[in-house]
Amino acid sequence: MPISIIVAAGVVAFVFIVWLWVSSRRYARVFADANYLELGVGLERLKAAALQRMETVGEETPLGLNDPRVLRTQADLAVVYTISRRAAGDTAPQWVHHLSVGLSGRYTPHRVAAPMIVYILQLLEIDLPRAVVEIAPNHVFHVEWVLDENEQAAFTARPVKVPPPELIRRVHLQCLRRRDDLRLGQIGERMQAEG
Repeated sequence: MPISIIVAAGVVAFVFIVWLWVSSRRYARVFADANYLELGVGLERLKAAALQRMETVGEETPLGLNDPRVLRTQADLAVVYTISRRAAGDTAPQWVHHLSVGLSGRYTPHRVAAPMIVYILQLLEIDLPRAVVEIAPNHVFHVEWVLDENEQAAFTARPVKVPPPELIRRVHLQCLRRRDDLRLGQIGERMQAEG
């Protein structure tokens, strides 16, 4: 085997190892206890703002970066939370909850977004099978679930219970284990089927 092939393979392996190390360091900030705490506290504000600014399905307005339904953590995790009311003709109204989760301005790997989504849904006390997750072409993760009138009333009354700092590591590990429990699918198709 020519020496140039061996050298080239070594360079490729070295670059790959450096890339893995750099990316793991970059995402370490997202998985830090401080980010989980910041996200939990911020979720309390997001939920309150989403409940206060509910819109009607099909009449939603674009959100600006200063909208209180937008959170960007110090680790550059961005979360947008909206709630829209859907009148379903002669049937009871429904509330469509929508989360967008991603790293600000860059590619968001599934291994980063999924545990964060599990954490958010746990704090909101939403069963994972109720939510559907869709990955947009720009790799922002969109999560939706629908609540009926009674479920919405109970959801509104429920506080967000942020775990204390000493339990964050345990919660993080639980979210990592449960990330594969998320249902990937097409949001629009599911929402039409439920409507």
